[in-house]
Amino acid sequence: MNRLTDEGKPAATDSFGDGNFRVYAIGAQPGKYMTVLTAIIARPADFAGSGPLRVVEVLTWRFESTQWEAVGMLSAFVVAEQLLQPGPDINMYVPGWEKLGP
Repeated sequence: MNRLTDEGKPAATDSFGDGNFRVYAIGAQPGKYMTVLTAIIARPADFAGSGPLRVVEVLTWRFESTQWEAVGMLSAFVVAEQLLQPGPDINMYVPGWEKLGP
């Protein structure tokens, strides 16, 4: 997750908003809980194109005994925008996807 916070470009914008690091959406179904995190970062040198890049990380959580544990992570660069929009494809990755905020 350091990439989202350490390489962030908060002043950059795109159709999903500003570049600030934030929890964009959640997914919740019994036994499967997810957070969809996003930010705009400086484009890695080995990526085609120019300018900042929208990145998404999806964390999968479980409640174990008395605390939450992150048990999986999906990082997306190329398909980041697909993880930030409602639709049938998103439910494959984030069941129960629900956008937070405006």
